[in-house]
Amino acid sequence: MMGFRFLDEAAGELEEAARHYEAVSLHLSLGLRDEVSRALQYLLEFPKASKPAGRAHRSYKLRRFPYLLIHRIEDAGLVIVAIAHTARKPGYWRGRDPGKE
Repeated sequence: MMGFRFLDEAAGELEEAARHYEAVSLHLSLGLRDEVSRALQYLLEFPKASKPAGRAHRSYKLRRFPYLLIHRIEDAGLVIVAIAHTARKPGYWRGRDPGKE
């Protein structure tokens, strides 16, 4: 069975986004975490359902929030490279994953 892991930077981005939404509403913060969890479960079942984002990476747009889940597929599962806000410069995360682009 496939699993997943977050790069440290991606985990930090999720925490930062959750704190931002929590300042507005705990409900929104929990909703973001639930949406990321739902997206991960979907991608574990259908890993190629996301769009290519370079040679090794893929991008999946969250439904309710303006974030992309940037990941790569490995034999052991998914590696989450970034939780990228859609307003950020595209590809800013590429240097996080040396040798994988």
